[in-house]
Amino acid sequence: MGYTKGEWKVDIRVGIACVYADNEEDWRCLDGLRDRCIYWAHGEWVLNNDDEPFSHWEVNPEYIANAHLIAAAPAMHEALTMAKEVMEISEVSYAMKGQVGTEPYQAIVAALAKAEGKEI
Repeated sequence: MGYTKGEWKVDIRVGIACVYADNEEDWRCLDGLRDRCIYWAHGEWVLNNDDEPFSHWEVNPEYIANAHLIAAAPAMHEALTMAKEVMEISEVSYAMKGQVGTEPYQAIVAALAKAEGKEI
């Protein structure tokens, strides 16, 4: 697979949620180079009011959740690949292939295919 190598990190601050490869030297989302991000989402400016005495940037919690899920993608891909390989070499999986009860195996195959841009 040709995805960005290295551990993917999440950086959330000053109204930005960003995922970047940890192989970037001393770089974070505040550097403003969005083209180096794997994922980048901008928050909203919240004006001060009675409950919030200071104006500030706020990142939508969904953007933060997306950033963490995206950052975990390489590790999840590796884990699913290992699980698939174990299932394929185990006697139980050979007996299960093509029969009822193979939902976990088929789900792994489908998820890996989707992650790799393949159709199943």
